[in-house]
Amino acid sequence: MPVDPSTPARALSPSPAWERKILARWRELEPRVKLRMHVSSCSADDINWRYDIHQLLEAERLRHRAWLLTLLSRQIDMRHIRRTAMDDPTRPPEVLRAEMTRYILKRSRRKPYAHK
Repeated sequence: MPVDPSTPARALSPSPAWERKILARWRELEPRVKLRMHVSSCSADDINWRYDIHQLLEAERLRHRAWLLTLLSRQIDMRHIRRTAMDDPTRPPEVLRAEMTRYILKRSRRKPYAHK
């Protein structure tokens, strides 16, 4: 995605408040991700397992952060994301993308609030 050179750096990165919200959401999901990684990886007796799991977990955290920023940049509110688990890293990416598209289409079909 091309970036306009005149765009201020603050516009390209989330605010500290959003970073805190993203980190808090990751902390809610992290145990579930660890469990999935533990079940799908090699046995815990493997000495490299702990090192590998930390690398995988960090990569998953960064992927989650990028996906959450995508959702937020499309004006999907955090309450809806949390309620529908639209950012759950244990779910297939295709399902998450389909849910995002479905939500955006549904939102675009809503009638704007009419003042009487």
